Amino acid sequence: MGLFLAMSSVVGAKAAEVEACVGDYITGRQGSFERVVAELPEEQDGTLLESDGGVTFVYPNHFTEWNDVSAKLSVDLKKPVFSFHIHDGDLWMFVLFVNGEEAVKFNPIPDYWEELEPEERAKWLPSAADVARHAPNVQAEQLAPYLIEWPEDGLSGKAHPDDEFEYIDWQVVDFMRRLGFRYPDPGQGVSYRFEVKQRH
Repeated sequence: MGLFLAMSSVVGAKAAEVEACVGDYITGRQGSFERVVAELPEEQDGTLLESDGGVTFVYPNHFTEWNDVSAKLSVDLKKPVFSFHIHDGDLWMFVLFVNGEEAVKFNPIPDYWEELEPEERAKWLPSAADVARHAPNVQAEQLAPYLIEWPEDGLSGKAHPDDEFEYIDWQVVDFMRRLGFRYPDPGQGVSYRFEVKQRH
């Protein structure tokens, strides 16, 4: 099985307000949410990290409602929220929520799950300007090289020469950095244990 990873990056947010909002969602689902000091197994560990562009919350592996939380964050905090996802090590993607609604979305392999009609396909390949308008101090031309379709046999090279990753799943980290977010390395940020009943 490849890598599955999900996180919310909240533009211009502070750590305390994101923590409170995520905690409110979890407890509202009859779940438990608490800070932890000791290191947890990765599948149980949620991590929050504040950076210049805002706050990123990385969800534990068992949690599947990252889009729901991202939508709630965008409503409660009145800030744009990127809901990032790495799917099975095959691709990275995002949905950008504004006021609880999908404003922009990106998937470099639009037909990954099923063949889409041209109009629907185009929605997954937005312009850089569509994204940049929701991220202060970010230039569209910095984002444009990431927001392209990957051919069936993959794409070599990097979006920018100073990026860490090529056009693979972890490229999301370089894209986040262009937006002013940081992905938490081991030992960075605040860790949380939370459990929530899964929806049926």
